[in-house]
Amino acid sequence: MIGIIGPGDSVALALQVATDLGMRDSVLSRVYERVEEVPAIARELDVACQVLLFTGRVPHALARQDQELHAILEFVPHGEIDLYRAISLALRDRGGRLPTMSIDTIERVAVDEVFLDLGSEPPAAVLTLEIDEEGNARSAAEIAAFHIEAYRRGDVELCLTCLGAVRDRLVEAGVPVIRVEHTRASLRGALNRARLADRLARSKASHIAVAVVDTALLRERMVAEGEPNDVSQLERDVARQLEDFAARLHGTVTVRDDRYIMIHTTRGALERELERLGRGRLQVRGRDGAAVLLPVGFGTGETAASAEQNARRALSLADESPGSPALLVDGTSVHELGHPRLVHHLRETDGPTLARARSLGIGSLTLARLMAALRQLDAESVTARDLAIAYGVSSRSALRILRRLEKAGCASALGRQVAPRAGRPQTVFRVDVDRVLPGR
Repeated sequence: MIGIIGPGDSVALALQVATDLGMRDSVLSRVYERVEEVPAIARELDVACQVLLFTGRVPHALARQDQELHAILEFVPHGEIDLYRAISLALRDRGGRLPTMSIDTIERVAVDEVFLDLGSEPPAAVLTLEIDEEGNARSAAEIAAFHIEAYRRGDVELCLTCLGAVRDRLVEAGVPVIRVEHTRASLRGALNRARLADRLARSKASHIAVAVVDTALLRERMVAEGEPNDVSQLERDVARQLEDFAARLHGTVTVRDDRYIMIHTTRGALERELERLGRGRLQVRGRDGAAVLLPVGFGTGETAASAEQNARRALSLADESPGSPALLVDGTSVHELGHPRLVHHLRETDGPTLARARSLGIGSLTLARLMAALRQLDAESVTARDLAIAYGVSSRSALRILRRLEKAGCASALGRQVAPRAGRPQTVFRVDVDRVLPGR
């Protein structure tokens, strides 16, 4: 299923387009009055939907901060075609004369291209939608104030806004305004992308999955503490607990040798259960009630053999960073479970890299990804937003990494800078790449 979240008018048009595409039965929709309602609505739809489609970037950014969501998060961007429609309405209302305008939310480059295509000078009063390092955007009041100030200075004759709340404020203030709404073409493209993402997600969920449980620690304890009869009873007790775990995975238990136990299931069933597992350890209890944490690796593949191989690889990676989130390996990438959108390419980890990662308090794969990201940036001037784009995570996660490097003495905060075009201030860091590198 695909969940659509937005204000009433946007959702109504999206549902019309979904009906035209023949996908109305695969869509659920929810309307919000205030953007603060988005997290609760997203969690409600997350239970039933593989993809959540937001009709605006602000609610999408707000939902991305919720690490509990499992659905794929998409949004319908306001682009050139939506701006062309708004300009057409302005020309119609003014007898073919193009008024001076202020515009919000749409990227500056898109605005410039549209006006240059029309043979007109691009407007100066453009306020792009900036998302700060904490995942917050400007408020409706701030955006409305930008338009009102430009209008009262006499710089513009008409305001174009993508946000319904801003439109309402401008109407109340007596400022001429046109809402830049999504066109049917924009919504059709977004819905087709969401449908493809939904199909890929459901296909992936049916892949074969294997959990490999390492029982070495348990067996050491049984040998050290138990009498022969107690050992036998403990083995039976643990076997029952593993059977219960397999039942929750809708899978079956296969004992391969004296150390490793396999559970075969599907990826979809595995990912649903992993919320309870936490940090890559399966808790079992002995007869005295004491807990023993057993390492577990998870893998998926097109065959049982490839899934088992990937599960063993995940188990070895988990051993490198025992405090890290549980890992699921699909052969070419590794997913940090509990952070469903954090995915990176799998690579070999050498000794120096592993040692340096441990000294920084991060995983070896995280360090490898960090070095790849830093090679794309100017290490003398890095913001959380810069690192987030290069690294492929949220700005908040990127800021945590930079703070971790700062604490380890590998980075220093140089101060705050104001982003271009009235964006929110960003902390600027200087990263000492030589100190981050393994072996330094």
